[in-house]
Amino acid sequence: MKVNPKRAQKAPLLGAGSVRLAIVLYDQLIQDISRADDALAHRHSEQCATEIGRALAVIGYLQAIQRRGGRRDVARKLGGFYIMLREKLVEAQVRSSRQILSELQQQLRKRREP
Repeated sequence: MKVNPKRAQKAPLLGAGSVRLAIVLYDQLIQDISRADDALAHRHSEQCATEIGRALAVIGYLQAIQRRGGRRDVARKLGGFYIMLREKLVEAQVRSSRQILSELQQQLRKRREP
């Protein structure tokens, strides 16, 4: 299922909680990174850049959720994680590194698991 971040942003208005929204956004982020990896595999650098741009936007939504609630210690750890994700996505794009993208997918799947 493809999730549009703009639609996901409206989910709280429809009754979904921040936790559910975060899960949806993590799924979207994993999909975006996977598509960026596929684009690199096929040497489609422009498509890779588009997918990484989408992933960066999703991280922005995740950061907005993190700021709205929760404990400060958790927010600080998540904030650091999101900064690392941003940096690694840019590095993966600059270096055309499928390995970095694969590692990010693994980290995200691990954090997303219930």
